[in-house]
Order: sequence, then structure tokens, then C-alpha cells
Amino acid sequence: MATVNAAIATGSEHLLGSLKVGLVADIAVFDGRTRSDYDAVIQADATGARLVLRGGEALYGEDAVMQGMGVSCEALDVCGESMAICAQSEVGRTYESLASLMSSAYPAFFCDSVPDDEPTCLPARSGEFTGEPSGEDGDGDGLNNDIDNCPTVFNPPRTMDDGAQPDLDSDGVGDACDESPIPDDLDGDGTVNGLDVCPFDDDDQTDTDGDGKGDVCDVCPTQFNPDSVCPPPLTTVQDVQQGSVSEGESVTIEGLVVTALSSNGFMVQDPDATDARFSGLYVFTSSAPTVKLNDLVVVSGEVEEYFEETEIVLSSVEIIGTATPIEPTPVTVADAALEDYEGVLIVLTDGSVTNAAYDCAVDGSSCKDTGLWEVGGSTGVVLYDKLYTDSDWDAQIGTLPAAGVMGFRFERRRLMPRDGEDFGG
Repeated sequence: MATVNAAIATGSEHLLGSLKVGLVADIAVFDGRTRSDYDAVIQADATGARLVLRGGEALYGEDAVMQGMGVSCEALDVCGESMAICAQSEVGRTYESLASLMSSAYPAFFCDSVPDDEPTCLPARSGEFTGEPSGEDGDGDGLNNDIDNCPTVFNPPRTMDDGAQPDLDSDGVGDACDESPIPDDLDGDGTVNGLDVCPFDDDDQTDTDGDGKGDVCDVCPTQFNPDSVCPPPLTTVQDVQQGSVSEGESVTIEGLVVTALSSNGFMVQDPDATDARFSGLYVFTSSAPTVKLNDLVVVSGEVEEYFEETEIVLSSVEIIGTATPIEPTPVTVADAALEDYEGVLIVLTDGSVTNAAYDCAVDGSSCKDTGLWEVGGSTGVVLYDKLYTDSDWDAQIGTLPAAGVMGFRFERRRLMPRDGEDFGG
């Protein structure tokens, strides 16, 4: 109960706190053959722990069990029982080596004897209590039964509690023996703890982002964060493209429209931008994207400069609706060749074909792209079929006006039409 309740209290019960498939846990398995339930743990001797796991990884246990799990660690005789311990793999030293380094310390376990000078388990405080029960003080905590709020449970007053026996809910029953020591309404706001979105803060139960934590106690009240960790701060495409956000920084951008798809990413653009410049961006997914054209999305990821082209390496995308398709922004060839329109959906308003079979090797010896053609000469743009979904690319070579999303590759600005409708106006 302590474990699961602690997980609930920290909002992490979907990750830990229970022995369930898919959750993470550190587990100790005790021998229940001669003792059951809690007794198997409380009264366990040196051989009582039969298996210890950290995050699902076996570290110590019965040798046969460890072997059966495919774990091969150092054999260890524990009071005649064949056990195994993974000291070498964990700390780089064998158990015997560690024991020899601490020869003056208590050994890790005792079999049939009690250590010399073993401290007493009997609590005592000079002049206050002896820890010995008596007729008037049944638990030996220094308070007579008639004034003790837990007369059968040891709970002496402590300085840290202002010299009183703790009673958080003020019901006359001390916390040490109270089956429910926490008040039903900790903050006194009229809402019981289990239903209170801020059980420790008096509030009006407002939860703007719907994550189960009220605005008063939510460190990011407008961003859904049920795991307590705030998502990356909201930013804009313009912030990313204009360098206000550093490379490697995690960001979240909301309200973007998907303008094009590739085999391992997609293009997005801010539909509310008053100026098309710096309003578009490429999102790298590493595999086929799950979004569709004109999806309205929230994108989270890490900013990266990939061979001088700004992109977001996707960590998550949320589809929040369908948007009106963004119309291409009319742009001259000279302007299209500027970084300002990287990632933006444009249509060329001027220019002519200067090379219908452009060889990109002049831009970089490793460039092997085919089917390229150039508009506006060496200071213009190169048309590229990376986003083209129709099968008639060769037939479209030389067709103007041309629309598409601007990109950057091998030191040239490239216009990437999406389908046949991006040609000929």
C-alpha cells in the first residue's frame, strides 16, 4: 500500500507502484515456505531473500533461480545455501574482493550468531522513557495510557513535533496508530482529497489543461503534463527559423498545418503568420509519417541544423484537427533563393528555365540526385522531386509557373513541388 499510494501521490502510478506487466519495479522475493505474508519478510534470516531485482534485472538470489533466468553471476554460499550475487558486473569487483577490503566491518550476513556489541533494539531516552512497558505506560513511550493518544503503540513526543504526539487530522488518535491519519480534506477547501485537483492548496478546482492537477498547484497549468514534468515550452516556427532557439533545444509548436509529406518526414507551416517568411519548417520522423496533408498538428522535438537546413527531430506529434489548405505565397526567384522562405510553400512569379538537366555534382561531388532542373541561373533555385507524389515528373520539367515547398540541399535552395497541381498555375 505504501508503494502504490506513494506512486499515486506523485502522479506516477502508470509507471510504477504495482506489480503489473509494463510497469517498472525493484522487487525482493522472500521464502514463503515456512512463513507466510509479512512474516516471511519481517522474520527472514540470511537465506530468506531468494531473489532481488532492480528494474527487472536480477542482482542476487538463489543460484538455480538465477541460472533459470539466464543470469550467470558469482556463486556465494550463504549459510549453506547456494546463492549467486552480481557484484563483478555491477561494481567491477568480486564479492570476495569487496569483503576483503572491509574486513573490519560487519560481514554481509550472520548465520547462527549475533554480532559482538550489537546495539539494543530497545528505544530509550534519558529522563523521558525507557522503552519498557508498564501497567501505567503500556507501550513504554514515557506517557501514561490515559494521556497517550496511542496507548499501545510506541510514539513518544519528539522535538521536531514541538514536543507533542503527531495527530495530523486532530481526531484524538495519534498518527502512529490511526488507520487513516490524513484528514479527508487537507486544504479545507470543501473537496475531499481523492477528488481534489490540488489536495494541499485551497483552490476552485480549475484545471485548464485537464491533466488532473489544478492550476494552483500545476507548474505548467496550460500544458497537459500528467507525469508532472512540463513539456518543452511552446515556441513558434519563426523563433526556430530565425535562431531564437538554439540547436539541440527541445520545443513544442502548436497550430501548424501539414503542407507536404516525404518518406521520412513532413513539412509544416504556421497558418496564422502575417508574413510568410520564416513560417515553414521540416519535421524529421525517420520513418513514414503518421500525419496527412492539411492536418492541424502540435509538434514536439529537438531543433537540429541538418547540413545547414533547420529541422525538428520529432519526439511526438498530436493531430488536433483539419485545416484549410495553405495557399502558396507568390515569390520571385530571387526571393525564393533566400533562407527566409526555407520550409515555406511558395509559387514562383518570374524566372525562366536556365538548365533543364541540372547536374548537382557542381554543388557537391557526392550529390547523385537526378531529374533536377534550374530556374534563374546560379543565383536562382533548383527544382527537386523529393516531395512529388505523381508519376509524371519528367513531363513537368520546364513547366512554369511552379509551386512547392522550399528546401536546402548541397548548397542550393530547392523548390519541391508536391504533385501535378503545383505546375502551370
